[in-house]
Amino acid sequence: VTDVTKSENNVGALNFTKTLSNKIDLSSYLIFSGSKNENRVETTNDYILPDNSFLETVTNTGAIHKKLGLGKVKLKYVPNTLEQWSLDIMAKGTDNTDQTSILSIINTGEQSFTSLDDSEEIYLNGNVEWHKKLSAKHAFSSSANFEYDKSSANTFWDTNRAISEGFVPLEPDDIYRLELLR
Repeated sequence: VTDVTKSENNVGALNFTKTLSNKIDLSSYLIFSGSKNENRVETTNDYILPDNSFLETVTNTGAIHKKLGLGKVKLKYVPNTLEQWSLDIMAKGTDNTDQTSILSIINTGEQSFTSLDDSEEIYLNGNVEWHKKLSAKHAFSSSANFEYDKSSANTFWDTNRAISEGFVPLEPDDIYRLELLR
């Protein structure tokens, strides 16, 4: 059972279409969304064993934050009946964070484990076109495309106990961190 302590969702959108002149049309849209969800679960486990009974208190918390932005712009220019220009640009960006923490307390001993997944993405693409009609049988067309795509994702794990004791020699410390960088 997950107890949601906070849940917040936001969405916004904008659509714009305008004839700027008898030769130029512009249309665009923007969409934004964001969500924040946080949860907390507390459990108590009573281990009854023949030789050693003990009580464990576990606190599990989590937070997921997501953001998305999406937009498109289209511009069309028709200077005369024989020629046409168009420009299309589309952009998308995301920013996502997922964090989980577990704290286990047995008697007076504590063990903590935290994970953090963090990712971002930016994507942009576009197209420019030109069309020219020379006669009923002849025409020119030209097109250029571009694309930009950048993404990063990092994952971190923190714990107060050494991981892989005996396999990897570690200096004693308060927090041990593993990182997966992509």
